[in-house]
Amino acid sequence: MTVNVKRPKTDTVERTAAFVAQQATRSLLYEVSITPKPGLVDRIDSGAHTDMDFFTYLDSSVALTEYFRLAYLESRVHSHLPAPELFSHLRELGLQAEQQMYEATGGVNTHKGSIFTLGLLCGGLGCLAGRGIYTNEANLLHLCSQMVTPAFTAELNEMDIEAAKTGGERYYAVTGFAGIRGEAVNGYPSLLHCGLPALRRALSQGHSMNDAGIIVLLELMCCVHDSNLFVRCGAEKQQQLAYMARDILDDHHLDLGRVAQLNEKCVRDRASPGGCADLLAATFFLYFYFSYPRRL
Repeated sequence: MTVNVKRPKTDTVERTAAFVAQQATRSLLYEVSITPKPGLVDRIDSGAHTDMDFFTYLDSSVALTEYFRLAYLESRVHSHLPAPELFSHLRELGLQAEQQMYEATGGVNTHKGSIFTLGLLCGGLGCLAGRGIYTNEANLLHLCSQMVTPAFTAELNEMDIEAAKTGGERYYAVTGFAGIRGEAVNGYPSLLHCGLPALRRALSQGHSMNDAGIIVLLELMCCVHDSNLFVRCGAEKQQQLAYMARDILDDHHLDLGRVAQLNEKCVRDRASPGGCADLLAATFFLYFYFSYPRRL
């Protein structure tokens, strides 16, 4: 007996890929637009950064739109492959996207972390759609974990601690925390249990999207082991910033003046919670995507 499997039309797949890419780019634009942000580039200043500004981020965000579309399509086409093999495909696309970012910014690293995380999320959506699986945030993040765990576990086990080069590797060498690798391997608990609940709660309480984004960032600063902060200012100051962020959140209302003061401290200490900023963008992406009717 012949079974006729109904496959989505090509134009439907392309429209969905374009939608996913638009939401990923939108998330990057929202992240940089949230103001004020401690130590980070926003609409007012460049925080602790001297080599980039608001417009550098706009250029970089737009340059990555096509990468997000291709990450979705590549994973959808190869959705029959085991998850770790899909990750190999996405890594190749990610390396190309990094070059596109550097071309757009004149060699400045604005979005390397988001190229990884948002590319992984876009790819995960493509894979689940290709397999015909109705998805939610939890099983998308679980698939992301399945994709990266074998490669990242091997990399961490084989890492030469004394020869650690990247910020993430040095952070792991000193603290034992795996940074963004650990987040991905564990299915991004910071997104599922911190970022998304904080965003939905803030919006339901009547906060503007801007202020809700600040609240999410502060929450992430309290719960995430950010290797970028550690490399730039050390463990002690990283802990200080987490305490200060929690103190602001524990107040009865969001005091933007106190957030601005925290930014001033970050500038003095050269402290930039860049990993938390990447997770803020990922929080926005999940919120935007899953606020629409489910798509295949």
